[in-house]
Amino acid sequence: MEELGLTNKALLQLLQGKVNGSLLSKMLEHPYFPVLLDTANAYFTEAHNTGFASRNAIIDIGTANIKDFIKEHPEHRIEGQHDIRRLNVEKVTGTEADLEKIKSIFLSMLKDIKKEYDVPQQDISTEELKKQIVTMKKQAIFQKKKKPSFNENDMSRIVMGMFQSTGMDLDEYEQEMFHKMMVHML
Repeated sequence: MEELGLTNKALLQLLQGKVNGSLLSKMLEHPYFPVLLDTANAYFTEAHNTGFASRNAIIDIGTANIKDFIKEHPEHRIEGQHDIRRLNVEKVTGTEADLEKIKSIFLSMLKDIKKEYDVPQQDISTEELKKQIVTMKKQAIFQKKKKPSFNENDMSRIVMGMFQSTGMDLDEYEQEMFHKMMVHML
């Protein structure tokens, strides 16, 4: 149980029949379940807050520019105020975004599960389960020995490569500025 990260209380819930084991299995087997847990973890650790704060700061820069424009061109005041309100509506916190994403993933899982709820599912044999556990253990040991280091610089290079593959051509200065912005956001 400890290797799985489950608590004794969770096991008791299952053993006492307080949890629908069949439904829990269907949820655990769903391909979106790991994504749901990763997103929930990001919500708990507030991992996305910095990125959304940066996004909101960019919106603030845009609204400041519009305010300056309105001062210089008072005849465009009404349109400018509408634009400022539209931009401010686009502001969102990491918490709000994470909760919406969690809700969306969870509802998608439930819809998929409902389609096949009464259909008996094929399970793997105990022998196949043992083989897969041995294979996963070997992979985990290999990964632990390998210890890959993935950091903000690596992510910046990956994103820059994606942009360049789409035909976006940035000069050396623009690439350096983008790299600094990505590292700061991450």
